Amino acid sequence: MFAFPKEKGIDIGTFKDVPNFLSLFARNSTRDYFGVYYEKSDWGIVHVADHRELPGKKTWTWGTDDNGDIWVDKLTDGGLQYVEFQGGRFETQMEHQFIEPHRIEHFTEHWFPVDNLGGEWNEATHDGALRVKIEGRRAIVTANVNSRFSDAEFKVEAASGTIKSERIKLDPAQSFSATIELPASAVGQPLTVSFKTKEGRELIKYRTDTPIDGNRHFKPATRPVPDPRNPNSAEQSYVEGLAFDKKSKEREARVAYEEALKRDPGFAPAHIALGLSYYRSGEYDKAETHLVHALRRNKDAGDAYYYLGLVKRAQGNNVEAIENLTWTVRSGHRESVSRYVLGEIALAEGQTNAAAENFSQSVLLNPRDLKARTMLALTERLGGRLESAKARIDAVASEVPIDYLARSEQYQINKALGHESQAQAAWSELWRLLSREPDSVLELAFDYANVGRRAEARAVLEEAIRQEQNSVATKRNSPMLHYTLGYLIGLDGDDSRARSEYQKGSTGDTTLVFPHRVEEIAVLRKAFAANPSDGRAAYYLGNALASKSREHEALAAWRDAVRLDPANNIARRNLGRALWVTNKKDEAALQYEQAIATARDDFRLYVEFGSLLAEMGANDRRVKALESAPAITRSHSQFIQALAAAYVDARRYSDAVTLLANNTFTSGEGEDAALSLYRKAHLGLARNYQQAGDHLKAAEEFAASIEYPRNFGVGRPAMQSQAREYVSAAREFALAGKTEEAKLWWNRAADEELNPPTQPEEPWSEHYFYKALALDHVGRKAEARKLYERLARLNDEQQMLDTEPWPPSGAIRFVLAGAALKALGRRPEAQIALERALKLDPQSELARSQLAELKGSPRGNTGGTP
Repeated sequence: MFAFPKEKGIDIGTFKDVPNFLSLFARNSTRDYFGVYYEKSDWGIVHVADHRELPGKKTWTWGTDDNGDIWVDKLTDGGLQYVEFQGGRFETQMEHQFIEPHRIEHFTEHWFPVDNLGGEWNEATHDGALRVKIEGRRAIVTANVNSRFSDAEFKVEAASGTIKSERIKLDPAQSFSATIELPASAVGQPLTVSFKTKEGRELIKYRTDTPIDGNRHFKPATRPVPDPRNPNSAEQSYVEGLAFDKKSKEREARVAYEEALKRDPGFAPAHIALGLSYYRSGEYDKAETHLVHALRRNKDAGDAYYYLGLVKRAQGNNVEAIENLTWTVRSGHRESVSRYVLGEIALAEGQTNAAAENFSQSVLLNPRDLKARTMLALTERLGGRLESAKARIDAVASEVPIDYLARSEQYQINKALGHESQAQAAWSELWRLLSREPDSVLELAFDYANVGRRAEARAVLEEAIRQEQNSVATKRNSPMLHYTLGYLIGLDGDDSRARSEYQKGSTGDTTLVFPHRVEEIAVLRKAFAANPSDGRAAYYLGNALASKSREHEALAAWRDAVRLDPANNIARRNLGRALWVTNKKDEAALQYEQAIATARDDFRLYVEFGSLLAEMGANDRRVKALESAPAITRSHSQFIQALAAAYVDARRYSDAVTLLANNTFTSGEGEDAALSLYRKAHLGLARNYQQAGDHLKAAEEFAASIEYPRNFGVGRPAMQSQAREYVSAAREFALAGKTEEAKLWWNRAADEELNPPTQPEEPWSEHYFYKALALDHVGRKAEARKLYERLARLNDEQQMLDTEPWPPSGAIRFVLAGAALKALGRRPEAQIALERALKLDPQSELARSQLAELKGSPRGNTGGTP
């Protein structure tokens, strides 16, 4: 948690003072504005929104260090640094929440530019921005407005009374500026500056003693009290599952929910969550099982009834679906959306009056439900209430002009009324919107099919196909349009024409197919059943199933695809990937080899195959496969990294260094994989030279490992020590007889900061221990002991939480604690901590070496082995 604008003596509100990349989120701010101002250029951008609706205020800067400057060329045209800022519904971008079915999120925000203010503004509203600067006995007021205001009132007041009041003209094309001489009674006292329209509406008002965040009742943050781990708590595991679910991490969420059920097999919330999860993936029998179990534990679980209603409907059991949804209506649980689903069921069964009644009740309960309003308009169209339908659909289209279903119904209703010009306008706008993405056509078609309106769904698909065929500029053949049309035609009983459409789908462009809906699984199953020799349908089916985490079913579909269409290399790759994730690695490797044999210029296949072989421990085979790639494939940076990683694992460090040094990498935000490989290779060389007794070369390699060559696209961060490598270089220089060089490296390890003061996260690493070691070596004993004691406190949970704003987790916590405790002579505690570290990370070299020294030396040793 930082104070704003000053933190540890640094103005974190000013770009030039922040050396490192920094993401800031406002906490408990009651101001309705924030933004950025470039003082040299004298312009900026303002964001204004009700802080209760949009509490999120974020700024991001790359920082002024080399790590920040390297992004100038990557991201800007003018070669200058910049600031990103964002507003949002939550205080931080790390927060996630579910959106309830049919919920409409509505908020208003204003973005506008300002200039010639002379610096950052003090107040902003949607009407403008205001700056007040006090210089001795003068107040300089500057303002920008967003509209013209003639005869506006400008007033400056103090406790002693009005200092200035005049009528002025405000214009967006000109900045307002005024200098006011302050009476002696007002000097050093708060001033209030305001602007009002001639009618008296307040445009903007600011008092100079207002807190920077506007919150006079701000309370400093306190560390959240952690919920102690309870291996028997079903609720705790369920809450973890919800956190994953909110981030769309379906697999991890299911694991957590299943863990909750291991702890309590009847825990209803976990059963409901799994029921919903399996409903989303189209696994309706599994969903039903969990929801029924939930109702056994809690017969009043409203969500279980609602989701069970959806599941029963998907299974084709409308009678039981209606029973469950009627329960939710009677109980008032999700009544609006339950009414909506009942309306869809009724409409699909041809019961127009019942559908209209349910949709009407849904709209009455939730007037902002656009889908319910659209379906009510559709139902009114079918019932002949065309004027009411037109008024309703026009209102929906006005609110959401890009809604496909609303535009389609606007066309249908106007056509039924005989309003040809309005119908044509709606039709043209609909297809302008749909032409941007073929997949949107399927969304509209499934909307109609879902309520039994297959005629409209077929018409939409047929028109989309016609437009594709007649387009000169973007002529294409989208397979899923034909497959879906064939599916709907088959439901209407015309199997012959359905097969014809399925055949057309099998010859379409595979690059235009990204099936991801449960409805598409049903379509593709039907298409494959109608034509069991259609390898394309099997391929698309596998993709659709995989999108729903149904890996085993996807694997079976891709097996069919490869059997029927051996030339489909992507299907073969997908099969290999599916075999890999289902732990059939040997068979997966064979599929990758066959895929590579067919597409030797596809670098992605080599990269994935290399990762698979690495997991299998087949490094010789991995290197051989990668080295056999043609030149065109070896030019891709991802491939180069894959080959370099293989060389490092094979201990061919010189080959890795040469390969990496002779290529240029474009690294994205947070990406440093190539640089990390480069460091590993140099460290590997350093250890080889160590073992050979060539200490000078070992020192040079340790020194090379901490460099930031520009070809890696990663800059050196400010004040972030690499003390471990510094100490290693110092020791090797000393062994090589290079005393002065050794001294320089020891001092560097002791002097460099571990973290800049403007970086909130603590970059916990072994460097913390080695800095303490260096401080001790150069005679700064008190500083060394202070750092050792800080690290030793990590061994105690409560002490760590009391003293560390950003505590470490995992093995590094106990590695650092154990090494520090050993240095302090607290051997029994050190051994326990180091053994705990090795349980978490058996590969930790520092933990292993420190523990070995503890067990092998009666005195212990603070040196460690980097």
